[in-house]
Amino acid sequence: MSARSSVLLTCATLFVLGVAHAEDGPCNQEIMDLTKKMAASDIASGSTTLYAPLAAPTQLQLEAAQDVERRSRARSDASQALEHAHSLDVQGKEAECMTEVMNAKQLAGL
Repeated sequence: MSARSSVLLTCATLFVLGVAHAEDGPCNQEIMDLTKKMAASDIASGSTTLYAPLAAPTQLQLEAAQDVERRSRARSDASQALEHAHSLDVQGKEAECMTEVMNAKQLAGL
């Protein structure tokens, strides 16, 4: 499974968990909003990869590939932070949850 697929699966899981447990905590709405923004951002950036299947990769293509990899790692880290935020929310730890949501926003670049 690619990193992008993993991130989208995590976001979808968090979305379902959030809908199923809407009564969790006050941080839940922030988690849901960020999950939606991350999913929308992933979909919007899906067509930015450069391809040249028959030619040797150019410097621009290598840089683009590195950028995609860097963004994928950041999104994966952000998804993990959102999972942790959800766990804190369920426990009623609002301040810690909000801190983790802010961390996820920074990691995702949103």
